[in-house]
Amino acid sequence: MASIDEGTSSSSSVFNPTNALVLPNILYPVIDQMDKSGYKDIQSDLQIPSLLPTTTTTNMNELTLKIEKYCDKTPYFILSLHNEQVFHELNFRTKNLKRILSRIPDDINEKREFLETIKEIASAIK
Repeated sequence: MASIDEGTSSSSSVFNPTNALVLPNILYPVIDQMDKSGYKDIQSDLQIPSLLPTTTTTNMNELTLKIEKYCDKTPYFILSLHNEQVFHELNFRTKNLKRILSRIPDDINEKREFLETIKEIASAIK
């Protein structure tokens, strides 16, 4: 499991907490689901390349947003012992905000679409 302290590497001088959040929140659940659905020993196949040093740099923020765009089939819900309307509304807003945020990497080069996305984000936060 990665921690916030593991989010930086010796080759990276800028701290980026997203790097530490990608492993436990995105990659581990995907690997676990693949392992359960018939891709046995996928974990051992992925361990060797991940241990080798690499020189490629990846924008983890962009990668996380793009993964959320295509993998938004599993619901993320705040579990509550009470069936309160506030939690249902919060879950609905969270799902909509994730959908809107996932469009940023695609829209960032197009000024008009990006400004429209920013407006949608602002209205989703309200």
